[in-house]
Amino acid sequence: VSVNAFNRLTNRNDLYFALFRPTINYRWPGNLKKYQLVRAVSGDPSSNLIIADVNGNSAVDSSTGLFLSTAQSFWSGSVDGADIKKGGAAEQLPAPASRRIYTYTGTDSALLPPQTASITLESTKNKLLDSNTALTKSMLGLPSTATASDRTSLIQWARGVDVLDENGNGSTTDSRNAIGDPLHSQPQLVTYKGTTDADADITLYMTTNQGFLHAIDAKTGVEQFAFIPKDLLSNLPRLEGNTTTTTRLYGLDGPMTIWHNDLNNDLLVLNPDGTVETGEHVYLYFGMRRGGRNYYALDVTDRSSPKLKWEIKGGTGDFAELGQTWSKMIHAKIKFNGADRDVLIFGGGYDANIDSTTLPTTDSMGRALYIVDAKTGKRLWWASTGSSNANLKLADMKNAIAANVTAFDSNGDGYVDRIYAADMGARIWRFDINKNNTGAANLMTGGVIADLNGTATNVPSNEAAANNRHFFSAPDVAYVRQGSQEYLTIAIGSGFRAHPLESTIQDRFYVIRDTNVRGPAKDANGNAIYTTITENDLYDATKNLAGEGTQTQIDAARQALNTNDGWYIKLNQDNGTFIGEKVLSKSVTFNNILIFTSFTPTTSAQSNSCAPGKGTSSAWAINLLDAAPVFNFCNNGSLERCDRKGVLNITGLPPSPSVIFPKDGGTTIVVGTKIIKDKNNKDVEPVSSNFYTMDYWNIK
Repeated sequence: VSVNAFNRLTNRNDLYFALFRPTINYRWPGNLKKYQLVRAVSGDPSSNLIIADVNGNSAVDSSTGLFLSTAQSFWSGSVDGADIKKGGAAEQLPAPASRRIYTYTGTDSALLPPQTASITLESTKNKLLDSNTALTKSMLGLPSTATASDRTSLIQWARGVDVLDENGNGSTTDSRNAIGDPLHSQPQLVTYKGTTDADADITLYMTTNQGFLHAIDAKTGVEQFAFIPKDLLSNLPRLEGNTTTTTRLYGLDGPMTIWHNDLNNDLLVLNPDGTVETGEHVYLYFGMRRGGRNYYALDVTDRSSPKLKWEIKGGTGDFAELGQTWSKMIHAKIKFNGADRDVLIFGGGYDANIDSTTLPTTDSMGRALYIVDAKTGKRLWWASTGSSNANLKLADMKNAIAANVTAFDSNGDGYVDRIYAADMGARIWRFDINKNNTGAANLMTGGVIADLNGTATNVPSNEAAANNRHFFSAPDVAYVRQGSQEYLTIAIGSGFRAHPLESTIQDRFYVIRDTNVRGPAKDANGNAIYTTITENDLYDATKNLAGEGTQTQIDAARQALNTNDGWYIKLNQDNGTFIGEKVLSKSVTFNNILIFTSFTPTTSAQSNSCAPGKGTSSAWAINLLDAAPVFNFCNNGSLERCDRKGVLNITGLPPSPSVIFPKDGGTTIVVGTKIIKDKNNKDVEPVSSNFYTMDYWNIK
């Protein structure tokens, strides 16, 4: 879902779903499909919203969350239903001979930061063509004994030719119309030009585990170009062979960031005549997640001639500490040595060794926070362990920061000055940018403000294992004012995303309060200090006593909520047992309501896969200040503990919720293919619960 460029108070009603199907082979089929969010009764804003297909019919089976067998997505020539391979952007792939597919065949040194000149991908040596002699067998992952025809066949397969006759029609020269799996990729949109929704020129960017970035016309679903990094070309032989495997092959599976330098603030890139608006550009940044330790930057201002700007290679040089690139690069404008600087802020990445650890331990990589120049990729500043050569050395930075960070301008002066980050050891970090800095040496201060691997209870065997919580999501930060008191709430849930079926860890959802709103606390000498809170400093709101206790319990709960540094909910059953419920994505705070999703496995079997496991997904909606329920999910006549969440009938792991503003008014909450409804089958609307009043960024 994107903001409407022609009415910024609403979202577009187009919905894009990145789809995939797990297999036991190297290749997982994927696709991108388009639907729309419309009213069940056309023209009636009081009627429920539905996810509709091209024919205006409901596209989703409410009992499963899957697409109905009768549904026809917008770019599909016929009914495609729940068939991942059929229809969508895969069906609209251009003929293999006419596809514009790029790579890079030059030296790594020509891409390593800092880089001020971009590489034109339209150059013959950077095209994925059989005629490109710069594409060597070694580069393509082929053995030295491979023949010229082997090389040709592989390149043709990568371009979309059905060289293996996988469709069984007897031809090895037709199109196979297939896209790789966008396992964790979230499509990003750029509106290049237009005056209304009807004539909007929008491109979707999406990456897949076959290693490709795809640029797709949002109106037609037709691919405009594709790019595969040189480091991923060697995966192509295994993808083509598609044998069974127990080792998952990853490509470009990381988060994507778009920096549109929108100088005139019209959300458009091009003038009506197709020329670029003065001084504007569109840069695209993306990582690899489990596919590797690199970040890539592309200039996609001119879609007919995209350019490769630079590549950050983790494990080398200035980025030796960088792990698997899970953390989204956050674009920001800061003051650096007295000058405005466009930068990218991101965590140090993931350490794959965490996959096999059951007890808290020190990680071997990813223990960092980075700031780089958004144009050149040059590292400007970094924080890391006390044994590093970082600009800010932090002895407690023992664990990887794989999650996205939260960065914002706290006082509305146009410059980002505050960063919150969460690590694999369940710590929350705060960093403050000194706007009067003279460079990297005094750019930022920071420290741990919460360590939430607290004390678990009722642990029959290994207490340390039960406390081995992880944060895989960005902190969700909101500003609260209660009378003369102001503070920031930092909301985050724990959950081992690498092991969705894990049930030993006793996970929580936390909301902590940071009362140092205007800047860090200072000691007597004026130096910034950061005080660490633990779970013992928080109120245990699990039983919802503030909402349904006796009057004495309600009074005590509210007193505790006022005096403690926040609250938490144990993700356990009503009888106190833990069965593995966990939070695997970022929460959303809207209108005094905290919205997030959780996953509860139905088996205790361990899994290293990110493939969907068996279990139950839930959508939570609770009061930000006291954790009380706000929607009637149980339909018991009053708001009780069970009303905190409703079951999501969806397959796989639940994504983060989205709060959407339809064109005809109101708000609604969407999680994947589900529009959240109460027990009366009415769309829930996040209206204020009025327990406290709340303001939003920027702080005035």
